[in-house]
Amino acid sequence: MPVKIFICYAHEDEALLNKLTAHLKPLQHQGLIDVWYDRNISAGTEWKREISQHLNEANIILLLVSPDFIKSDYCYSVEMRRAIERHKQREASVIPIILRWVSWMETPLGTLQALPKDGKPIKSWQDEDEAFYDVIKGIRKIQASQEDEQREPELSLPLYKPSAPPPVIQKRSLHSTWKKSVFFLPVLLVIVSVVLFSTSYFPNLNSQRRTNPTVTTQTLLTRTALDTVSPSTSPTATPTPCLVRCVLYHADWSKGLVGWNGGSQWSVNSNGILVSNGNDQNIKFLIAPYQPKTANYAVEAQIQFLKPRISSADPTLFGVRLRGGENADVDGYDFYIYKNTARIRVALDPDAKVLETKPYHLDTSWHTYRIEANNNTLTCYIDNVQVLQVSDSNHTQPGLVGLFDINSQINVRNFTVFSL
Repeated sequence: MPVKIFICYAHEDEALLNKLTAHLKPLQHQGLIDVWYDRNISAGTEWKREISQHLNEANIILLLVSPDFIKSDYCYSVEMRRAIERHKQREASVIPIILRWVSWMETPLGTLQALPKDGKPIKSWQDEDEAFYDVIKGIRKIQASQEDEQREPELSLPLYKPSAPPPVIQKRSLHSTWKKSVFFLPVLLVIVSVVLFSTSYFPNLNSQRRTNPTVTTQTLLTRTALDTVSPSTSPTATPTPCLVRCVLYHADWSKGLVGWNGGSQWSVNSNGILVSNGNDQNIKFLIAPYQPKTANYAVEAQIQFLKPRISSADPTLFGVRLRGGENADVDGYDFYIYKNTARIRVALDPDAKVLETKPYHLDTSWHTYRIEANNNTLTCYIDNVQVLQVSDSNHTQPGLVGLFDINSQINVRNFTVFSL
């Protein structure tokens, strides 16, 4: 049975919708998916009812995110809201597909894992077909999981085989049955007498058991624990792995820097953007209120460099940190931009050592900076392109994560920690 896919989009993005449906065709030809969107509505049909019906029946809901999608009241307030409700109730899988740059992470979509990889908008890829190919890979994984859930186990019935004639049951005579009954009757009378005697002379035994608070509490706790475990799962079952990539933490600066620890140079503007003026020369780091439980993870942030703090002669230095120690200034790994170079360094008390450097053209556009720590391998990306990779074993614990800035005026958005 094909997995039903519903596509929600703004009509301004119809050209990109057509490219997406073209890339979905191979899955349709194999009978794996059934795609529906509003262009499939027949003339004379009540379109709202038709959309609602398919939206409520879909196994996978694709939200094609763009500025026009966010602007559309129907897409944002009706279709997206209903899609997220079904996602929370585990009735459907909702996948935001980022078409064009927009502040989608500040919307309810920010808690969902988006496609293409790392939420990089399709229009920002050099090859849009490559971006759509990445999208289809993610959809295919989720489609496969949906297909597994739909597939019911086949009943294995034994084949009928002629059996030997049933044995002939010999009828017992009334006389033999009566002799056995007479033999067992006294035994039965003795058992009944013992039961009646114990009930009469020890009436408090059962009442004490019923009123014993320790026994009752333990019994109730045990029964409650058993009742809360699904019959199909074990309390020690292995968690289901992430289908695309798990978001461990995503910053929400809508209420300011609640829980974050840093200097006075950091603040949040009215648009929910983190701002650093680079003025604090004592506390340069901003530590997130989240600490990973595993040492293998990635830290990513979208950062816009505006200008040096005072003049172009000042050395600009900003970036992201992972596996940081309690003393943020002297421990951890940093992926950062220094003047016109991209660098990775290991911070050790009392110094920091640069592990690798690559030329980098610094401009005032938004860029996505990501550092991944996988065992002793550290890999750095700018806009999803690998720029640095080193091996180092100085820091092996999960540590702290955060940002830092020296002598730069920067804006930051979408600070996220991913699993690997």
